[in-house]
Amino acid sequence: MDRLLTLLGALAPVVLLIAGGRGLRVAGVLTPAAGAELGRLLFWAILPARLLIECSRADLRASFDGPALLAGFIAFIAALVVGWWTSRGQDPGVRGTVMTGTARANSAFVGLPVITLVAATLAPALRTELLAAFALCLAAMVITFNVGSVVAFRLPYHGLSWIGLRHSVVELPRNPIIGACVIGSLLSLWRPGALTGTWVGTAVDLLGAAAVPLALLVTGADLELSTVRRQPGLVGAIVVGKLVLVPAGTWGLCHLLGAGSTATAAMTLLMACPTAVIAGAMARQLGGDDKLMAAVVVATTTLSPVTLLGWLALLM
Repeated sequence: MDRLLTLLGALAPVVLLIAGGRGLRVAGVLTPAAGAELGRLLFWAILPARLLIECSRADLRASFDGPALLAGFIAFIAALVVGWWTSRGQDPGVRGTVMTGTARANSAFVGLPVITLVAATLAPALRTELLAAFALCLAAMVITFNVGSVVAFRLPYHGLSWIGLRHSVVELPRNPIIGACVIGSLLSLWRPGALTGTWVGTAVDLLGAAAVPLALLVTGADLELSTVRRQPGLVGAIVVGKLVLVPAGTWGLCHLLGAGSTATAAMTLLMACPTAVIAGAMARQLGGDDKLMAAVVVATTTLSPVTLLGWLALLM
């Protein structure tokens, strides 16, 4: 019971900040335009700074766990395949949304704050190990999520083609989150903590420190509960898949493939995060059903504190 209360205490600030973001939106303090601008600032500067620091500090060589990375990749592909099969007969936009909504996790805006707060409750050695494992999983899965989402949205329209794959590859260097993970990982492989104590490192660290509260406030401000009523049955099925079945599959694969316990916890928690907010923007740009995607983001984000607490109780 004490451990459960500790985990609940670590998760409570996440819920409160998301609720606070929604409250600021209702009060008119955080307007839609302001939220959009903050979201852009997070995406292009603050969140990449946080990921760059986290990845560069982590000893990725020591924390490398191939089975856990393979488990996350297989679980993601399996979620896309199941989404493709279960949505057959639906409009192409709906099919792409079902696939992406079920498979893509909000690993940066929700996962990173959760893992940071949970790690703070652990002993120093275990805290460092968990943060390093999560940084490694995040660096690998951010690239997987972005490429897979583009393919998922376009596949129902044109089928899997070399043109679509080439487009995905071209877009990768333009994604600041991917760039930050890659640069941070390279710095870690060269010398873990290479930026620590430098002027550049201190400046980037100060910028990245704003990522956790701002990401959660913006996530809360974007929530529109009325969107869930549009297709409750389909939204409910996606929620179960995203918050329960996908992380359960990841956890099972990690054990089957022989992943370490810390890496298993990191990858499972990453895959248990709600559908990424950015999936809504991708749906609008790539032909998905943006209204359905908005409902999925709202539903999974609203319910994820409950399911994340369950996963934390199982894994930690």
